[in-house]
Formats: sequence, structure tokens, C-alpha cells
Amino acid sequence: MKYLTLKSVPDLLCYARLLLVPVVLALALSALPFYAGIALLAAGITDVLDGIIARRWSIATAYGSRLDSIADTLMEVSAALAVLILKPGIFTGHALVLGAWIVIEASSILLGWLKFRRLANLHLYLTKAAGVVAYAFVIYTLAIGYNETFFYVTVTLLIVSSLECLILQLFAPRVDEHMKSIYHAYRGGRLF
Repeated sequence: MKYLTLKSVPDLLCYARLLLVPVVLALALSALPFYAGIALLAAGITDVLDGIIARRWSIATAYGSRLDSIADTLMEVSAALAVLILKPGIFTGHALVLGAWIVIEASSILLGWLKFRRLANLHLYLTKAAGVVAYAFVIYTLAIGYNETFFYVTVTLLIVSSLECLILQLFAPRVDEHMKSIYHAYRGGRLF
């Protein structure tokens, strides 16, 4: 029987985030936006904590990194679906810009899958910043209300970060989930 150790904590936090995916969707379908926002906040906290714990105590693993990427992707989808269910006007009023982001993000995910045979979430600085802002936007929108300026800041960051991932995956010969940015990858000789 395995015992709970410090090494297993980051993975347990990822599993907790995965368990929150259906909770967010159930709360959205039950028309409980405030509680869906709280569940997303809890998911965001697990996302921050798993990385901090893994890095601080040098217990990061390839498995944990892949699990984190899967949990992040599924949570992003559930957050978008929650907003779509609870605030559909945001999607219908901004279909073009959201469609552009979805196409770029899907292209990046597909390219990573085809080129590297796995989900290649690069954990870039800009991706982390966009994720934090997106979490904040969705939580704010569900718990308090929609703010158009906040929306445009969020979607701009999401588009630019998705483009950075796409460009890196096009030109990087291998997946390095800790490339940090195009600048760092280029300076470190990890492109072309």
C-alpha cells in the first residue's frame, strides 16, 4: 500500500483539479454561477500550489508535468463551457475574436500532438500569465458580472500566448516544457 508522501502532493492536487472539472460543469448546468466561480477559484489554487510544491522541493516529474497539462486543458474547457452556459452573450457577441483564439489554441494542441506524440503544454511565462488572467476573468464574470475591458485584455493575452506556443512547437526540435519564452528558447539554442 502506498503512503502519502510529499512527492505525491503535487499529483494529488492535479487529481483534485481534475475532480473539479465535472463540479464546475454541474454548477453551471444548475445555474449557480457564484459557486461555479468558487469551484474555479479552488481549481486555480490547486494549479498554483502543485507547481510551487513540485519546484520548491525538487519533486517535479515527467508524469506530474503531463498530468498538470491535462488538468489545465480540461479545466480551461470546463471554464469556457461554464461561461458559455451561464453567459452565452459573451460568446455570441465576440464570436470572431473567440473563434480566432480557439483556432490558434487548437492548432497548437494538434501540432504538439502530431509532432511530439503528446500534449505539449510548454508552461511558458506568457501562458501562465494568460492563464491567471483568464481564471480571474471567468471567476469575476461568474461571481460578479461581465466587464468588457477585462474580456479584451484576457482574450488578447490568450491569443498572444497561444501564438507563442504554436511558433515554438513549429520550430523546436523537441518538447521542452520549461522553455519559458521564445526569447529564452532562442537564446538557449533550442529553436531551429
